[in-house]
Amino acid sequence: MVLGNGNDIRFWKDNWTTGPLNLSYPDLFHLCRNKDASVSDIFNSDLQHFMRFCWARRLRIGEQQRLRNLVQQLPVISELQSTQDKPAWLRDRQYSSASMSKLLHANTSYRPSSFLLQRIWKEVLPPRIQFFGWLLARDRISSKATLVRRGILHHDLSSCSICSEVESSIHIVLHCHFAWQFWSTLLSRCNVSWVSPGSLDEFFTQWISLSDGRHRKLWKLFWFYGIWHLWKARNKRVFEDEPSDAISLVFWTVCKAVDFHRSHNRGFSYTSSDVFRSIELFYTSCTSLAHDLMNILRIMYIYRGTLKRFGVNRGSVPRSADVAPSGRRWSHLAAREFIP
Repeated sequence: MVLGNGNDIRFWKDNWTTGPLNLSYPDLFHLCRNKDASVSDIFNSDLQHFMRFCWARRLRIGEQQRLRNLVQQLPVISELQSTQDKPAWLRDRQYSSASMSKLLHANTSYRPSSFLLQRIWKEVLPPRIQFFGWLLARDRISSKATLVRRGILHHDLSSCSICSEVESSIHIVLHCHFAWQFWSTLLSRCNVSWVSPGSLDEFFTQWISLSDGRHRKLWKLFWFYGIWHLWKARNKRVFEDEPSDAISLVFWTVCKAVDFHRSHNRGFSYTSSDVFRSIELFYTSCTSLAHDLMNILRIMYIYRGTLKRFGVNRGSVPRSADVAPSGRRWSHLAAREFIP
């Protein structure tokens, strides 16, 4: 847009400087009451300055600095012109379909749907862990990167206390060296080698895909209690200067998850120590075990037929009705009888 009298150009949403200001300064745009204000509404002709902002609250120190940066980015003008505002195609460049596509993508705030957000309220969890998971999926926990974005911390203080990377929400529960050590310790007890996923949705999806048996609910509890205890360990490290041990945190996570699972599943007879010692049994897929048992039963069936053909006394060989394969029936029986 080419600035004229400023009546038709929206201050925050239109591209009249180097780009839409609501994308460059989303924190200030969120605090502004009149998000559709025109340039003429914000410009003070008496003081020849852009200063007619209306905020939802008083700006903090970091936000005041962001506002000064925004004002310095604006063009220096003594007064608005009397001519009408005019649209311009990418600063008088020639129109092309590629430039239109680029413009549409630049002005569209696209947010992908979160698989975890869709599932979090359907899971049986303690309320505080459920609420924390919801905040984490929305990137709303008070990580250092979030506090810097809100203007509470200076950007020089945004690094993690362990690995010196920017401490974002996903960094705390996944990409931090301590978090990687925690998940690796837990999965190594199941003989699983893993690579850290790129996003929280990918992490949650991969985690629940590791177990599709009768203990899948418990396996998901390990994940939710894991992110919760990683967050608590981070807070102890930051506010109380108390280090945490990955192995002890894994044990504590498993114990708390099993205790909660037992309180909602009275038929679950295993203790926390039992599960921690043999956690690989609760990771193993019931489907894969049932498939192996089906193969064993079919071998027994062939063996019985061979004995009958040569007239050999079967002795303790099971009857045909016990060993003949019958589709899903044996899968369910095997899962119920042979899997802990």
